[in-house]
Amino acid sequence: MGVVGKTKHPQNLTNHTPTSNVIFNLAQMGIAIGDAYHIEIDTYFELIEIYSESLDKTSNAPRMATQADIDNFLL
Repeated sequence: MGVVGKTKHPQNLTNHTPTSNVIFNLAQMGIAIGDAYHIEIDTYFELIEIYSESLDKTSNAPRMATQADIDNFLL
């Protein structure tokens, strides 16, 4: 006979299921996909901020193309 009135509850309610965006962003930063389940949302936002700052410092973006550049390329 089964037990009546008892339901199973998860033991750890702090686990969360990260969305695909979170997993993708963490993977882009080199963080293992399995670790995405253990990172709190506040930590995630801090990591995004740090990663964005590091990209800004290291990027040597070329100048934006002007209309003259586009005309020279197409003609």
